[in-house]
Amino acid sequence: MGYSEALLLGILQGIGEFLPISSSGHLVLMERGFGLTPSLTLNVFLHVGSLGAIICYYIKDVKKILVDSFNVVRGRLKGSERQEILKLIVATAITGVIGLLLEKPLGAIFSGPRGKFWLSGCFFVTALILASLFLIKNRKTALTLSWKGAMLIGLVQGFAVFPGISRSGSTIVAAMLLGLSGERAARFSFLLAIPIIGGAGLLEARHLGTISNGGPVLAGVLTSFAVGFACLWFLVKLINRGKMAWFSFYLVPLSVAVLIWGI
Repeated sequence: MGYSEALLLGILQGIGEFLPISSSGHLVLMERGFGLTPSLTLNVFLHVGSLGAIICYYIKDVKKILVDSFNVVRGRLKGSERQEILKLIVATAITGVIGLLLEKPLGAIFSGPRGKFWLSGCFFVTALILASLFLIKNRKTALTLSWKGAMLIGLVQGFAVFPGISRSGSTIVAAMLLGLSGERAARFSFLLAIPIIGGAGLLEARHLGTISNGGPVLAGVLTSFAVGFACLWFLVKLINRGKMAWFSFYLVPLSVAVLIWGI
């Protein structure tokens, strides 16, 4: 794989991972429509770029969580900070179980002859999820999620393993429907993404051999990081302005196009 493909996939990863349009769904489109599939090595490192973007954007929160986690283990942390750490852990565990159960069956389904119907349907479901934001304006907001809310978001994130279901979109909307402000919902969603993206990368990294084409891989990582950071900043701005639902106007015609052209 050359530089052009690595840069293109880095851009796609950076956009799709953070904007609520489903990076996995668009990767399936690239594979089915254009025969462009990232190597295992590049795929792992593209996610490293995305992970780095989240950590850099929420660096203060990440540092605080690391310190708080250490204090939880030592029994020194009580109250709301302790509960937030535990809620992130519980939600991550739920996501991990669902993801491991669905990963192989979904791979067979989406690569099969009826894959286009599944992909189209998942894009449409994401559009409906985002469009639900049009119905929840002028609502009261909460400062934290309940335990049930955290578990529900873990469940929602688990089903985002379906290509076409946006992880960021579904979890942010779920958190907002559960009472969080848009900014707090985005924060919880992307902090929750850190162990998921990191864990998925480690599972795939087990199968890595010698890294070849180091130049294109590095270019893809840096592109994924830079584009991802910019898209995360842009998404938070849109959420604060109540505009995230607008992405549904992109996903509906995309869903139809997948059916028409049989991608």
